[in-house]
Amino acid sequence: MFDKKSSTASVQVRHAWTKASIRFDLPGQTSQRIALGNKATAQVGDLNVTWTSFDDRLKEDVVLAKAPNNTSTCNVQMRGLAFGNDGHGGCILNDAGGQDRFQLPAPRQGCSRPQQQHHHTGI
Repeated sequence: MFDKKSSTASVQVRHAWTKASIRFDLPGQTSQRIALGNKATAQVGDLNVTWTSFDDRLKEDVVLAKAPNNTSTCNVQMRGLAFGNDGHGGCILNDAGGQDRFQLPAPRQGCSRPQQQHHHTGI
C-alpha cells in the first residue's frame, strides 16, 4: 500500500481494467509506517491513520490525538478520474467514459476517548 520509493504516508488505489487511480498523501513528516497483511498504518504528527484493504474497498481510519483547527488535509492525485457528487455528502469518481469507478462516502466522525477524534472514510 505504501509507495516504496518514498517515506510519505500514502496509499493508492487503481482500477484493474482502466488503470484509473487515486492516491492520498498525508502532508508532513512521517514518523512511523507499518504495512502488514491487508493493513497499513502511519503516524504524521498528532495524526494516526490505518488503511485496510478489502476485495471491494479500502477503508481509512484517522485518529487525531488532539482536535485540529477544524480541518485535516491530505493531498489527492488522480489519473483518468473526475469528481462527481453522490448526493449524500460524498463523491463519485468517474472514468473518462463516465463510468463510476470509485466512491468516496462522506466522512464520519466518532470519539472513543474525549481527547481523540476518529474520522472514517472508504473508497
